[in-house]
Amino acid sequence: MTQKETRAARNSSFYFLEPSRIALILIVCGEVLMALGVFGAYQFGSSHFSALVLSYLVAIGGSAYMFAAVIQIWNSSVVKPREAVRLVKEIPWGGDEVVAEVLCGHGLITKEVAPRIPSGLVLALDVSIGARRQEIQRLDNKPQGGNGSKSLELASSDARQLPIKSGAIDLVLSGFGTGKFERLADRIYSVNEMVRVLKPGGAISMMVTGDRKEAEVMLTTNGLRDVKTEVVRSMLFSSARIVTGRKLSELGGSTV
Repeated sequence: MTQKETRAARNSSFYFLEPSRIALILIVCGEVLMALGVFGAYQFGSSHFSALVLSYLVAIGGSAYMFAAVIQIWNSSVVKPREAVRLVKEIPWGGDEVVAEVLCGHGLITKEVAPRIPSGLVLALDVSIGARRQEIQRLDNKPQGGNGSKSLELASSDARQLPIKSGAIDLVLSGFGTGKFERLADRIYSVNEMVRVLKPGGAISMMVTGDRKEAEVMLTTNGLRDVKTEVVRSMLFSSARIVTGRKLSELGGSTV
């Protein structure tokens, strides 16, 4: 990642830690606490009851950290890729769409979209795209089940100010990316930008966590129609949902 991209990431109020690093931190903390608990129990034995109880509580706390790490790994390594596949499969593709994956991360959705639009264009956008450029570019060279998209373009971009002209995109996709913004204002700006770049009649599909109604309200406030929310039930201990909506056509009605 270049210095410019690093500064942009820091200024965007992102949580920098990726799921794998979060899981690693949880595992290390869990192991340390469990080791301290076992050591305390062995050291004090039954001679100091309060210290023994405290040691057991510390060990239990370590176990909780380990359990949280397992959940983190399951959600990020199993559920998110599976939901990305399901999200893309349910879209009726024409083969020539212009698609933008905003806050693309490692390109899970881009990987699934590229083979389905051989005459289309996929834009993968993320503020940290520089660090993942080669990884995502390989997706276009190794398509699954097709010849790949005609063009795959990568851009280091702040989701709150997309480098795309208004009304240029047929479909905007985003996989849990908006949840990395800790401020509500940043999430609103990013969704506003996604709606801005949509063509009349274009659609948006977002995978989100957090407040149950937040994304739905954002899309409705931006004038989108047919806004729907589907719960992702396989994600453990997380209120994950897929929220979709469609921009009004130039005639004033939504297209189907």
